[in-house]
Amino acid sequence: MKKFLLAGAAIALIAGPAAAQDWQAQSYGNDGAAWWAVGADVDTFCKLNAAAPSINAYRSTATPGPNGQGGSAANNDGTLLLDIQEPATNTIQNASAFIVYANSQCNTTFTVTGNSLNGGLLNTETTTTDTDFVALVPYNVGVEFGAQNTGGAAAVGNFSLNWTPQQATAGDFRFSVDVPAANRLLLEGEYKDFLKVTMTPAA
Repeated sequence: MKKFLLAGAAIALIAGPAAAQDWQAQSYGNDGAAWWAVGADVDTFCKLNAAAPSINAYRSTATPGPNGQGGSAANNDGTLLLDIQEPATNTIQNASAFIVYANSQCNTTFTVTGNSLNGGLLNTETTTTDTDFVALVPYNVGVEFGAQNTGGAAAVGNFSLNWTPQQATAGDFRFSVDVPAANRLLLEGEYKDFLKVTMTPAA
C-alpha cells in the first residue's frame, strides 16, 4: 500500500500546472537587433625560426649552440669561427658567413639593430706598440628580410644598420658577417667579438 501511495503522489506532481510567466515584470529594448562589438587582442610576435639555420660559409665555420654570451641551442644561436689569417703573409684575408633563419616573422612594424661587444674582432691576448700589427679587425654586418637589404660596419654597443621601419613581414631572415681583406699584420692569439642582431618592434 505504501508503494502505491508514493507513486500516486509522484503522478500528481508531474501532472500539476506550470507556473504562469509574469509578463508584466519583463523589460524590452527599442528594437529587435542585438549589437555586439567583437574583437581579439594579438600580442607582438617578432621571432626567428628555432629550426637549424642554413649556413653558407667562406673561410669560416659556424656551429649552432651556446656561446657564453646569451646564445642557446634552443634558439640556434652559435659560434662563428673565421679564418682571417693569410698563411703566406700573416695579413688579413677575406672571410665571411651567410646565415639564414627560414620562415621567421614579425607581425608589426619593426626595425633591425645590431649590437657588438668589441666593435670588431678584438685580440686581448697579445699586445704591441708596433703599428704594423692590428689588434682590432673590423667586419661588416648585412641583413635581409622581406623587402629590405642593408648593412653596416660593426661598432661598439648598438649600431644602426640603416634599416627604416618596415611593415609586418614573414619569410627568410638572412644576415651575413664579412671581414674584408686588408694589408695589416695579425697578432698571435684569439680575435673575438659577440654580435647580436635583433628585430625590434617600432615604437
